[in-house]
Amino acid sequence: MSKDHHKPLNKNNLNEKALAASKGKDKKKFLRHIYNSKKWKDIRNEYISEHPTCECCHFELATQVHHIKRFSTGKNKKEIEKLAYDRNNLMALCSHCHISKHLKNLPESVTEDS
Repeated sequence: MSKDHHKPLNKNNLNEKALAASKGKDKKKFLRHIYNSKKWKDIRNEYISEHPTCECCHFELATQVHHIKRFSTGKNKKEIEKLAYDRNNLMALCSHCHISKHLKNLPESVTEDS
């Protein structure tokens, strides 16, 4: 057995699966950070003030802001932030329309009745 057998693990000697998992956790943490940021809350509140009626049904009051293209699809932090804060990527929606938008994006196997 070599003497580096007991070296502590770091990103250089972790296997690819563990490294990918750690990147996934970092990304989720960063996505939560965006939703909790003052910048996002200000953009969200301003957007709803400017678009008080649901942009989908044009009937109900808008209570939620939807990202047209999910910002989680960004390949890096810069791209994620661009998608998250881009006002052209937002829609003011009522809760019913917001849920409907997300259900349409689910795979059929998840939305089919059992």
